[in-house]
Amino acid sequence: MVKSLFNLTENSHKQVLNLIRLYREISGAELARLTNLRPSTVLYILRILDEKGLIEISGTGESTTKGGKKPTLWKIKSNIGYVIGLEILVHKIRMVLTGIEGAFWIKRNIYLPVN
Repeated sequence: MVKSLFNLTENSHKQVLNLIRLYREISGAELARLTNLRPSTVLYILRILDEKGLIEISGTGESTTKGGKKPTLWKIKSNIGYVIGLEILVHKIRMVLTGIEGAFWIKRNIYLPVN
């Protein structure tokens, strides 16, 4: 099944997804603080991203010093897509294949003959 990340129409959805990607693991409360969105809005966005199969729960974080419920941590789902990077230089070609979540899969240098 092919899913497009570009079907996210709301900028706030893209912003939340990007923050999850950057932080690798983050709570809804932290996302609300970083985006200046209401916690209920962030929860709604997280539910949509989860339904699209883009994110998943990675565990629970530590509760605050005041106690309370431990926060749910979210992460980008592994193997939902890949990014290819290609740099062509005079004497070599650099190739990189990474997962959307940031894990490196392949990193290669191909050296070209010097004339």
